[in-house]
Amino acid sequence: MSVLWVYYLLQVKHLKFVDPTSISSDPRDNPKLTHIPLIPDSIKDRSELTKNIGELIAGFFKYYGHEFDSTANVVSLTRDGLTTKESLGWTLDKEIHSETFRDRAWYSLTVEDPDEAN
Repeated sequence: MSVLWVYYLLQVKHLKFVDPTSISSDPRDNPKLTHIPLIPDSIKDRSELTKNIGELIAGFFKYYGHEFDSTANVVSLTRDGLTTKESLGWTLDKEIHSETFRDRAWYSLTVEDPDEAN
């Protein structure tokens, strides 16, 4: 669920995409991270924050219910913009139709594992 949420926030430009390959896996290479407040200083009235969160949650369901084309696109945090199933080779002819239910693979709503290379 968190991958879907972050992807939605990226699509509506509420978050900025950071290419994961641009971040070193060696912690010594990364600068010291500064504190990021949970509530920005620009929000003085908590009711404004509640309204913003409510709008984002409603937008999340609208996006996945009506705007995101799950037949053609993939939820991916490793690439900026839209990723298609075809570009990853996740097409109907590649689905696995095993007799064992747990070994089957369907490409309906597809979420790319951010830790797996595709």
